[in-house]
Amino acid sequence: FLYIDNAAEIICKFCELPTGTCEPVNVSTGVGHSIKELTQQLIPASTNLSWGSEKDNGTLFKVLSNKKMLDIIGDVNFLDVQQGLSNTLEFYQKRLTANDK
Repeated sequence: FLYIDNAAEIICKFCELPTGTCEPVNVSTGVGHSIKELTQQLIPASTNLSWGSEKDNGTLFKVLSNKKMLDIIGDVNFLDVQQGLSNTLEFYQKRLTANDK
């Protein structure tokens, strides 16, 4: 997952390059997260979740390499997934509260 502020920063860095690139570049943190991991961060531990095993899990992790991107634009201070989820939930909670008024 890539937090929107990081995506915007990366786009700006590409736009500020003295010469453009026509090559495809993965925009990625280079870190993968499973749905189970994300669920555990979003739902309280006291909630009883049951994970079905009757369906194929598919690909457990599919992480895009960001090496080419970082070689071109330099380091990016990525927001960790927990903080990104927290910021996103806070954003939507504020919007819901504002709409209720």
